[in-house]
Amino acid sequence: MTGDIDDAVDELADVQAGSDLDSVPIVDVTETNATVAVTLGLPSGNEFVDEFTKPPVWGANCELQSFLDAMDVGPNELDELVGETVPAEREVGTSGLEFSIDRETVFGGK
Repeated sequence: MTGDIDDAVDELADVQAGSDLDSVPIVDVTETNATVAVTLGLPSGNEFVDEFTKPPVWGANCELQSFLDAMDVGPNELDELVGETVPAEREVGTSGLEFSIDRETVFGGK
């Protein structure tokens, strides 16, 4: 456990002072037949991938559709997400500090 905490502290030390870690920029979006992977980038250069599964049918209950609606981007405009900033949540995971999109905040508490 101590190693996990030390690793997290080291990663946080890499982040530039004054940076807001409650929101991070999207630095890349990769689309496959089954998923859309959104890469979040920290000022330190660390990157974290958060994936959304593509639904068989698009609709209001689709997490990817809700994300795109919240970001005001259509399914054919995924490249427009690059450079946008999204609310992020962080936790200590198996490989140290991990960031992901804060879905609750993005979706407005839905």
